[in-house]
Amino acid sequence: MPEFNVDTTVSEVIKALGTNALGKTFVITGPSAGGIGATAAIALASAKAKQLILAGRSQSKAQPVIDEIVKVGGSDTTTIFVELDLTDLSSVRRAAAGIREAAPDGINGLYNNAGIMAPREFKKSADGVELQFAANHLGHFLLTNLLLPDIAKVDGIVVNATSRSWTLADPDYDDVNFQDGNAYHGWIAYSRSKTANIHFSIALSERVKKLNITVFAVDPGMAMDSNLTKNSGIDNDWFGEGFRIATERGNESTGSYLEECEIRDAKLADYAKSLESAEKLWDVSEKLIGEKFAP
Repeated sequence: MPEFNVDTTVSEVIKALGTNALGKTFVITGPSAGGIGATAAIALASAKAKQLILAGRSQSKAQPVIDEIVKVGGSDTTTIFVELDLTDLSSVRRAAAGIREAAPDGINGLYNNAGIMAPREFKKSADGVELQFAANHLGHFLLTNLLLPDIAKVDGIVVNATSRSWTLADPDYDDVNFQDGNAYHGWIAYSRSKTANIHFSIALSERVKKLNITVFAVDPGMAMDSNLTKNSGIDNDWFGEGFRIATERGNESTGSYLEECEIRDAKLADYAKSLESAEKLWDVSEKLIGEKFAP
């Protein structure tokens, strides 16, 4: 099996392991041109994925990516764009319905990549939840749960993009709205949403073990989506790491935290790998959505 490290690119991973994407269906959130989601989609097309479902707020922003997929994938890859606003749960439900209709044979990989980073002003989602928690966690929480039956059909994987920013603050799931904005700090809110990505991965993995679904939280390092950071570098990414580990090790590593192309659970602070906190997040998420989920 090929060796990968911090310098490994998504193209190198696909070149080595690309046959594993052949004929498969993938869903990617946040597919805007220049970002990691776009890079992953194009790489999958080059590996002859059967179907790429790109979910985002704007088809016009994703169109350059779709055009590039057509160039590299040709007739082997079908691309579908589904409108998705992660800050509006009704939009998430519509998107999930559209995705399920487009992928009746199942979803091999769901890549929760989209996100918002550190707006200075406190804002709420359409459902009254702090914007970063809504976009970075809650919307993906709902989308993933709605798509689980389709992922389970084909023993698929779920990859949640997190960030080393989880180190900036302990989570507080009793007050996701920062005292209605009075205690809001953009970076603290971002950090907590990134810890939530890890906790969601832990809690989800506990629930899908019998379904043979593999779940990861992956830190993309300095290669974060350029639409978040305005940084165009994309050397490493969550897609390559999750794809590689899932291919090599399968379900045995589910729930793990990946960084620099390796499982790095030992690097997590106790609060970040706490199953109790992960379960707390799950309960809070269900209450905010108004629905319980039992895979």
